[in-house]
Amino acid sequence: MQSVQISKAERIDRNGTLAVLIQACGELIKKTGSQETCTASDMANTILNTFWNFKIDEIVLVLHWGLMGRFGKLYGKLTEMVVIDWFNQYDEKRDQQIEDEHIAKKNAMFDRSERTMSTETAWKVITPFIKKL
Repeated sequence: MQSVQISKAERIDRNGTLAVLIQACGELIKKTGSQETCTASDMANTILNTFWNFKIDEIVLVLHWGLMGRFGKLYGKLTEMVVIDWFNQYDEKRDQQIEDEHIAKKNAMFDRSERTMSTETAWKVITPFIKKL
């Protein structure tokens, strides 16, 4: 099954989408013991309104990677600002990866080294035309 962008999921079922995000954020808050510093519903609303272009799988991945320390160690309590920073770091890496892939494809289109013919092959291609002259 292909992951859906949260803005599209929200248009189909806002309450259901928000419930999924609240559940994911609630689990994160429980695991970090940050019940006093933020609420799951506030965090879910922030994610939904700020990172609407992310897919649901990406949101779960960012939350997991953040918890695992991939975006830096979590010192103290978890706050919305920390989670927003995780998403911003992920977004920058994702944008850079997309740009690198685009540049590689563009360079491959103009890379003639792979498309050059040997002299022997070129001669075989040209010979029939020369004979017609």
